[in-house]
Amino acid sequence: MFRRTPGSVPTRPVFAGLPLLLAVCLVPPARAGDLEEKLLEEAPKVLEYMRTKKNCGNVGVLKGRVFKDGQFSDNVGPLNRNFARRLENALISRAEPKRDAAVTILNDATEVAARIEGANHLTKEGIRKLFEGDYVPHWGREKKVKADGFVAGTLKFSQKMDTLTVKILAIGRDGELPSKITEFTIDAEAELLLEANESFVLKDADFDKFTFDRDKANKKALEDVHKQKEKEYAAKPPPLRNNDELLVCLDIYYVDKDDYRAARGTPREFKVDQLRHRKVPVEYRNQRAEVEEPRESECVYFVLRRADPRYKGRLGVVIMINGRNMINEEPGSAEHCRKWILEEDDQSVTLGGYCYLRDGGKPEWKMMDVLSSEESRKLTSIYGDKLGQISVHTFVEGKEEPDGDEKLRRGAHKQMTAALMKGKPPAESMAARQLEMRPADDPLGAIAPGEKGGDREVKRVPFKNPQLRSSATIIYYRP
Repeated sequence: MFRRTPGSVPTRPVFAGLPLLLAVCLVPPARAGDLEEKLLEEAPKVLEYMRTKKNCGNVGVLKGRVFKDGQFSDNVGPLNRNFARRLENALISRAEPKRDAAVTILNDATEVAARIEGANHLTKEGIRKLFEGDYVPHWGREKKVKADGFVAGTLKFSQKMDTLTVKILAIGRDGELPSKITEFTIDAEAELLLEANESFVLKDADFDKFTFDRDKANKKALEDVHKQKEKEYAAKPPPLRNNDELLVCLDIYYVDKDDYRAARGTPREFKVDQLRHRKVPVEYRNQRAEVEEPRESECVYFVLRRADPRYKGRLGVVIMINGRNMINEEPGSAEHCRKWILEEDDQSVTLGGYCYLRDGGKPEWKMMDVLSSEESRKLTSIYGDKLGQISVHTFVEGKEEPDGDEKLRRGAHKQMTAALMKGKPPAESMAARQLEMRPADDPLGAIAPGEKGGDREVKRVPFKNPQLRSSATIIYYRP
């Protein structure tokens, strides 16, 4: 599979000899707002329950279990961990220093729990093992502490995927199975479908006018997802559709690694047609889009191209490999990642690897390397459920600036979906951590990095009011 080698950096896309264009999103797009608003609303209730009913001081948040397609899974897609991130940030944001002084939220308890063999919140034995771990508090003087309790959640999509029912559960040291704290149901927005690894395209006469209606977008996304699941429609996943149905296409090439090394540092390095290669077709298998797995003797190139030449708007595209952006290996939601830009006259861009941007320095690039089978299996602990996935998220630039209420909602969203502060020492106090969580102004705009590639210039350009138009996932490796 594509692999991640410590210290490696990807090569970058080239616009016919011009600098690569990288989006700096001036206003982060709103995502899954109803879920965030409800979690903020319910957070005081959760804190009170853990404090009074479970007698908890140190509280961790575990990733959610998601029900769709007739079964629960803790690896349905980014939604599992993103739910924990949202809930953890909501608890911190809504904690009151006086009322909740006895409570300390633990930093990314899911990550610690994942390393404890047999730990889970589904059985009494699994719960016992959860309390064996050493966890990092978000604030206080101690570097590591034991947990007094945990909060978890279940997220259940309706059969038509149009609503999501959320239950928040409490786990204490009383030896009992999880108890319900609260429950609510929200509409399933397009961004939640994206996080649940559903693919869709918003492209028709209405959406081509560069206006954005959230209700219309959600309805269209749900219709697309429904048609892919129902036999009566038999709609193809987006990667298999005709060009005129899409905004962008991603062509995947497996390149001979020795030939790549021979071409490194020359113009040939960025011209896939001048390298020994094979283009791999996307096929429909197991009700999903898949490609043949690459070989250890190969590295990987992408050609990102405008699918419908009649569509002239600017496009911002996030390509994620194993759940990490090709730019800086950014994790998290695509809307907050840096984006590759196709200007109105750009038809394609060649991407030969990962790009790492350094403050005040030249960008670094590393090839998309392919690991051996043994090395690939070890990456499950790093990438989890996202291992083996290539996802492509396409945005258009909105013509109208959001109003004041929408900007406030987007700011709240960004705070709620901010990456957990992994590796950061505990803050001095609850108030200090809450201050650190305020959203920054500059949003973050593995196939794994391998050997260092050649130099290429990257130009940062504004991309205002990004609006999600399509999301597609391709499976390239089956662990």
